[in-house]
Amino acid sequence: FMKRLILEVIRFLLTYTVFVLWLINSLIKGRLFHKTQSKHNRERMDRIRILANGPSLRDEISKLENVAEYDYGMLNDSILTPEFQRFKPKYYFLADPLYFSRDLEANDHRMTKAFNSIDWQITLCVPTSVLNYVKSIINNKNISIVAIPVSIPRIVKIQRLRNYAYKKGWACPPVQNVVVSGIYIAIIEGYKTIELYGVGHSWLEQLAVRDDNVVCLKDVHYYNSDVDMKPWVKFDGGLYKLHEVLRDLAQMFDSYWELRYLANDMGGIKIVNRTKGSWIDTFERQ
Repeated sequence: FMKRLILEVIRFLLTYTVFVLWLINSLIKGRLFHKTQSKHNRERMDRIRILANGPSLRDEISKLENVAEYDYGMLNDSILTPEFQRFKPKYYFLADPLYFSRDLEANDHRMTKAFNSIDWQITLCVPTSVLNYVKSIINNKNISIVAIPVSIPRIVKIQRLRNYAYKKGWACPPVQNVVVSGIYIAIIEGYKTIELYGVGHSWLEQLAVRDDNVVCLKDVHYYNSDVDMKPWVKFDGGLYKLHEVLRDLAQMFDSYWELRYLANDMGGIKIVNRTKGSWIDTFERQ
């Protein structure tokens, strides 16, 4: 018993030490005090629908009811689709490093042009690391640009500490998928009902390993169903290995549980997955 108690005390002290060191490091690097909440927050509804880009969204949005009674969040390439103009989302989420090394690198690029032509109030959420860069290339008074916070070291296992940092806006669960950031921002912004569409997350069904050991993916979205199986490429240009794919997918699904724990801790927040056949096993289904 005494040995177990000593080990628990050591683990407890180690966790708090790592947490404090992480806070100090984030403070030194200026990561803690970026504005997370949007200046448009006062004008929001109490309910938001996050429209992800899974192929199921084609059918789901055709059946949406009470469209005007919700705010909307969209993400990634959906700004280039007709649905972006139809729903005029209040929030837009970008997290994949590829967008900041490729899609937003020139002011005359189609995505940058699309952002600069938005004529309604919208909040653009991007990683803390690229916040200043994005502000330098987007010049639109209708857009409030806020940071998606960094994540806490996984060694910090005490959920109360993690939730405290999340609620303060200091940290976000690891953003292995941009939907994680969307749900987190919706929670922090004060939404009481968060509905998810197009979040099938069924990549394992579209995954294959070629005879030359290259991991390939058929990356289908609601706007591009006619796609081929292609090598799964990382943001740095390297090829994914299968164990890396499975590790990152596990991290993503774990982040959804982190969000559920946060919502439960804050109370009065309902997260509903309305995607038929979704692989996310975390939230209420309807």
